[in-house]
Amino acid sequence: MKTKWGCFIMNQDLENAMVYFNNYSKNRGRSDYKPCYDSLLKYLNVEKYDNKSVKELFSAISLADIDQACKLYYDSSKKTKTYMAIHRFLLAMDYFYENYLIESRIKCVALEGGCNNKARVLKIAEMINDIDKGKIHLPLEGKNIDIIEKSIDEMDENKFYHLEQKIIYRLLSTYGFKENRIINMLKVSFSRENKTLGIQNEGYSIELKLDELLYNDLLQFYKIHKYKESVYLFTNTNGSKLIPATMLPTLKVKVVKKGIKDFCPTSIGLYGIVNLIGKGLNISEINILTGFDITKIKDVSDYMLLDKDINKIINEKITL
Repeated sequence: MKTKWGCFIMNQDLENAMVYFNNYSKNRGRSDYKPCYDSLLKYLNVEKYDNKSVKELFSAISLADIDQACKLYYDSSKKTKTYMAIHRFLLAMDYFYENYLIESRIKCVALEGGCNNKARVLKIAEMINDIDKGKIHLPLEGKNIDIIEKSIDEMDENKFYHLEQKIIYRLLSTYGFKENRIINMLKVSFSRENKTLGIQNEGYSIELKLDELLYNDLLQFYKIHKYKESVYLFTNTNGSKLIPATMLPTLKVKVVKKGIKDFCPTSIGLYGIVNLIGKGLNISEINILTGFDITKIKDVSDYMLLDKDINKIINEKITL
């Protein structure tokens, strides 16, 4: 039978739960999740789940079921054909688990601990041929920032390369720079007199006013720079130009030992973009400043709006 929800469904109990939860989500500004739940309903429209209660069904489903339902959503999604469709679906599942299943005291092993993570995304992406797995990057998770900050505190700021990595991390996480922005920064870009950092981007010239802590770190770094003849602000240990793999070697070793797996310049830069969006910069402004393309910035914006309450974002806006 065709139902009000819009799916041919065998499990009426599950459909009733989804209708209820979709209305609940709409009241909390989460209406974008309905297509995700549509796909879950459609995937679970199989005989083995017929006549099961919602409690019985979610006690029985596996992560493989979640993965396949996510693939179904990706294939049917009209909004996006990028890895952000996978994130949207997994966010919807986590939201359903936290706000319905837990509240209803329904156990679901498949959804315990959250399923919106890079490992899950990569696994699902393996089933989807038109996603370039090498380009899947998530913004660094905010919950890991304290771990990173403690790791930075353990580094010796009187050592040239330790201080270099601290500054690079700060630039990435504060201003959302793409890797090439850091790699190509010149010594002359840093103005000690004006406390600014010059950014060049296809005809645009930006003088970025530095906060006091970052300015002081750069001032100290300039004084102890090991390669006075180098035109580049940041260098490898032999004075050559940086590459992405050599930007944060010591810091990466420290944070990986503490359990952070997705630590790389791109994930840190995307976290910086999250911060810029929160401060009220629009996509074009972020593109000019950071060097990330507009599509990538929009993906991060979509991810951010799905993952946070929009009113909280607006209320937290501050002047850059």
